[in-house]
Amino acid sequence: MKRFLFTSALLLSLMIFMTGCTGILNDVSDAINGTVTPAFDAGSDTELVTQNELDMYPSVPENVTEEFNGDLEGLYYYDHLSTEDRLIYTQMLYILQGMMEDVVISTMDEAQMDRVFNCVLYDHPELFYVEGYNYTRYLIGNTPQKMTFSGNYNMTLDEVNAHVERINAYIAGFSDALKNNVDNIDDYNIIKFVYEYIIKGTEYDMSAEYNQSIVSVIENGRSVCSGYSKTAQLLLNSCGIKTTTVQGFVKNGESHSWNLVLADGRYYYMDVTWGDASYTLRDKSDELANSLPPVNYNYLLITTNQIAETHQFNCPVELPYCESMEDNYFVREGLYFTAVDDQLLWQAFNRAYNKEQEYIMLKMDNADCYMQMRDHLLDDQKIFDFIISRDGSVSYAENRDQLYMIFWI
Repeated sequence: MKRFLFTSALLLSLMIFMTGCTGILNDVSDAINGTVTPAFDAGSDTELVTQNELDMYPSVPENVTEEFNGDLEGLYYYDHLSTEDRLIYTQMLYILQGMMEDVVISTMDEAQMDRVFNCVLYDHPELFYVEGYNYTRYLIGNTPQKMTFSGNYNMTLDEVNAHVERINAYIAGFSDALKNNVDNIDDYNIIKFVYEYIIKGTEYDMSAEYNQSIVSVIENGRSVCSGYSKTAQLLLNSCGIKTTTVQGFVKNGESHSWNLVLADGRYYYMDVTWGDASYTLRDKSDELANSLPPVNYNYLLITTNQIAETHQFNCPVELPYCESMEDNYFVREGLYFTAVDDQLLWQAFNRAYNKEQEYIMLKMDNADCYMQMRDHLLDDQKIFDFIISRDGSVSYAENRDQLYMIFWI
């Protein structure tokens, strides 16, 4: 029997998969060497004071930096700051953790203050109650003398403590779920579980309350990219996997956040938001709601070149060039193809059937391999060697730019 029917309703256009993309950058270095940081809510003021009035403003105790240093080593942004910046970093962290205001810090450089403040927030997703900062420059006569720093807090201390209780309960629940659902608890499987855990429990919603923080994901299950990336950072850090938030742009300058993850001693990028179909299908017809799998693994543990196809970096410190594919999802799951290989295809489809998966994603190494695989499976109809079809049809979706195909099985 000749079989050549393919379900067109699920043949998604590139636009559906690539919502928010900017296209391939001319030079990867353009994507990773940006130094301009996004604007937080920052306010400034200048006041004339006397020396006696100036001496009344509190300052950060000198021993704070020494006490903090041991706990901060290993945090990506802190580790990549100068000694002078680290001093400002620890002073800001001390002030923000204590929800303090008008505390003298050791800088009068506004650019330095902005750069270091970004680093503090990127390293610390638990500062969910901070949405910006204010500073005041004090002058005696016409001469600047000191600068004070205040956090911009969107909650009271009692509200923060109430959220902390719920966040701790969420982390405990996650830990139990991880132990009960993951047999081989290595870096890769923990990261994959976090990726799926957040995506399956969260809907992309730009109107969500506290959507720039972990609160929106943990308590409401609705957030935007900042909430996704900071929650992934929080959970992975709780498992001892070094993770931080990366800031940048997609879609003609649209601000976006994702993660840098250290897995088995190698750095990778991960975008939990783009892995969520609810983000990809935002503003699209309800008819397409079932046209994508709920989890898109194309953004799980990828290289700099892969992320730079659609993301542009904009961070205050230098980021690593990630080139390892060892813990990439498709490599680890046996779904990465450098050539058409029916034996490897059999193994991949059999694993999917044994796990009772609804779909399978295949990733090709390059454009030539992709077209050869497409010709083999679709034009030559070899897909029917791997999928049992009752009506001679198969439902699939593809992304030619990002070199992957999805088949519903």
